[in-house]
Amino acid sequence: MHGFVRLIRFVAGVTLLCLAVLSQPAVALAKSPPVDFKLLYQAAKIANQAYDGRSKVLGELKGKSVWVATPGSTDVQYFIMYNNRRKIQAISVRGTINSGNLALDMDTVGVRDQKTGIFMHRGFQTAAKAIYRDVKPRIKKGYTIYLTGHSLGGAVAAILGVYLQTDGIKLGGIYKPIDQLSIGLVYTSPQEATYNHVFDFNNNGRRSNLTLEQPQELGLGVAYEFTEARLLLETNAKWINWSDAEGFEDFGWDDQYVFAIGAQWEAIDHLFFRVGYNYAESPVDENDGWDGSFGALGPNDTVDVQGKSLPRYYYESFRVVGLPAVVEHHITAGIGYELGESLKLDFSYIHAFENDISESGTAPDGSNAKIKSELYEDSLSFAFTWRF
Repeated sequence: MHGFVRLIRFVAGVTLLCLAVLSQPAVALAKSPPVDFKLLYQAAKIANQAYDGRSKVLGELKGKSVWVATPGSTDVQYFIMYNNRRKIQAISVRGTINSGNLALDMDTVGVRDQKTGIFMHRGFQTAAKAIYRDVKPRIKKGYTIYLTGHSLGGAVAAILGVYLQTDGIKLGGIYKPIDQLSIGLVYTSPQEATYNHVFDFNNNGRRSNLTLEQPQELGLGVAYEFTEARLLLETNAKWINWSDAEGFEDFGWDDQYVFAIGAQWEAIDHLFFRVGYNYAESPVDENDGWDGSFGALGPNDTVDVQGKSLPRYYYESFRVVGLPAVVEHHITAGIGYELGESLKLDFSYIHAFENDISESGTAPDGSNAKIKSELYEDSLSFAFTWRF
């Protein structure tokens, strides 16, 4: 009987998982690749494991990096496990198994969530908040997140997805029509940051703060592995929404479309060589003919930047010199070596080819003015990774 109950719960978990995924507004399923039923099966299996006790979960996932917890007073267990090689993390939330969980299910009052601004089931929200506070510091940046759960857990997983997307965490998925081919789609929400004492925007002798928002991004990638040759080829494209990002839109940045191609060759076991190239047109336009002169009452032309009236000459100077994101072509090369399952060494080099931006207009004293900025980059990095 016990095995039959677990089977019913497992099948129901698949159904509730589908509902949880469909309830997440950040995922445009209508435009996604066909459903990967193998992945769906694995997600349902992980959802089922969340019903086991902490020690059993750790035993079943022995050898993997796992965190199991029942945070707050809601008695809703969850676990997060990591696959460092594939850079993915999976969060599984347990469903209803006791009277405390049932009380959360029955707390059906609709409340507006302050973090997201949307209406939620209060019981599900309570459990999601508790898990969110516990799991947030354990989220690894740059790793794709998978969320799953059955019953109460499915609803909580859906809310967690919205919370993490609001934080600017990447959400995405990978579809493998065949073993050698991977197609990935990823979305990153905007992230806002305020920088203190950046520039004297008001020309009053005091440097003002500036809010710059890392824009939302949407990326699509395709990778193919030539198994016998130990060769992996990848190409991807990414849209960066600078034109709607706070701070950057004030300085007239355009959206960017980034195109990249790369290759990785495993010369011998655990030794990898990598090369890559990417291109993106500069988001900074060149403005000419502006009036930066000052009259008896002050600047003849000003630009509003986050509530501050900035003289045109200083605006153009900061836009060209202070934010010189003009490089367009990049090449990369790297070497990686894996010392067993837990240790990894990586060395990489990046070169951004020189590019410039120049503008002409009128200086504060009325004379002709030209502002020019040039930029190229060379970067070397060494990384030592210890997985535990």
